[in-house]
Amino acid sequence: MAAKTRNSSIELLRILCIFGIIFMHTIAYGGNELSQMNRYLLIFANCFTNLGVTCFMLISGYFGVRFQLEKLIRLDLMVIFYTVLHLIIRIALGVPVGKLDLLSTIFPILSNQYWYLTAYFIIAILSGYLNKAAERLSQVQLRNILWFCLFLFSIVPTFLHFDIMGSEGKNVVQMTVIYMIGRYIRLYDKHVYRTGRLCMLLLGNILLTFILEMALYTVTGHYSFFYRDCSIFTIVSAILLFTAFRNMSFESSFINRTASGVLAVYVFSFGFQRLVYLVLPLENYAFSPLLFPLICVFAPCVVTGCIVIDLVRQKVFGTLESKIAKKLADILGRWLASGMTLFHKIKERLLLYVER
Repeated sequence: MAAKTRNSSIELLRILCIFGIIFMHTIAYGGNELSQMNRYLLIFANCFTNLGVTCFMLISGYFGVRFQLEKLIRLDLMVIFYTVLHLIIRIALGVPVGKLDLLSTIFPILSNQYWYLTAYFIIAILSGYLNKAAERLSQVQLRNILWFCLFLFSIVPTFLHFDIMGSEGKNVVQMTVIYMIGRYIRLYDKHVYRTGRLCMLLLGNILLTFILEMALYTVTGHYSFFYRDCSIFTIVSAILLFTAFRNMSFESSFINRTASGVLAVYVFSFGFQRLVYLVLPLENYAFSPLLFPLICVFAPCVVTGCIVIDLVRQKVFGTLESKIAKKLADILGRWLASGMTLFHKIKERLLLYVER
């Protein structure tokens, strides 16, 4: 039986999303003080580059995450590798490093250093329950829960700016809602949509987001309310973009191989950006019309550099990481089993004591 090949259209979407994320993060290197035209371009760019993490979680929800301890440990080892490398770069560049920095380098997931990965780990651990909930609830029940969550965590923050979670959508609750939307699409959305119309709706939603941001900026001098991760406009755009790519289907080993380094790019991009910034200090172009053309060079350099470094890492340390992950998974598995056995014994004794 032939091995199942990943749909490269979805993998291509993952690559485009990481380009968007790095592009958005790169804009910050231009500094807070920008020319008026660069400010307008920043607002417009963020209206579509900030779809990345939402698309990532939609993809995870659509295909379904399965809890695999060894896989999570391997992912954690990769994250620790790059946080240590980033720390070394910071020290080499003379950036002050405190005790909390050292601690978060050792425990990057627990310290929420990369909020999306922290959310992903929690969702992966709870995936068995989340997947069962999506399957056992009726379509109407699941839809009603999702609408309630969207109203509370997305629609209200979008139009009233009251963010209950206080993190603009960068949290595990928001990502869990997006994950469950992905599950809902997989289970119940069997329609075949016209890609052209999806693209038109996507463009219209992005333009509407931009118009609202510009109106807000003109009146108050503030922006980013409508393209935040918790914004309903961001979620709608991400769903439309994901659906458009889901309509396509092709195979490319090059795209699939490149997409395997997407999470490494997300983790190490900040460290690699520090190195590229030494050659191309974007802050010097904050008031220049060259800022965004340079960002269009800067961001691909960061993505390409990180992917190449990760391919080397996989080649050099891949086998060792797999062995360490397998060993740690076995140890943790035994500890968890022993811990659960001890817990049940203590619980039974407590119940007997109470019943007496």
